[in-house]
Amino acid sequence: LIEYYPFNVAEYSSLMPQEEYEPGQIIIKQGDKNGDKMYILEGGNAAAFIDGKEVFAYKEEGEYFGELALLYNQPRKASVVAGDLGAMVAVVNRSVFDRMVAIGGDSMRQHAREMYTSPK
Repeated sequence: LIEYYPFNVAEYSSLMPQEEYEPGQIIIKQGDKNGDKMYILEGGNAAAFIDGKEVFAYKEEGEYFGELALLYNQPRKASVVAGDLGAMVAVVNRSVFDRMVAIGGDSMRQHAREMYTSPK
């Protein structure tokens, strides 16, 4: 996440509550129209699925997901499920996200385009 934002993410950490998910628990459901949060992986692992097919594995602290629904005000493109280790995530709500995008939005949009338009 840090490489896509020209500010210190730690400055926002007090505004990002943590949530813990058990292995197999759904974090984001594909098609959900209530995309008002994104998530930053802080521990464990997770995987993204589109129409039941795994398209990406989140394994590293700092990887994030759910930003497309916030960036483009659209339904969730994928489901994200906690992996075999479970997942600890920081939750970025719409107001915090809007502040972050005001500073580094172009970088995040570019990252989203690269990640979701490159061949899998």
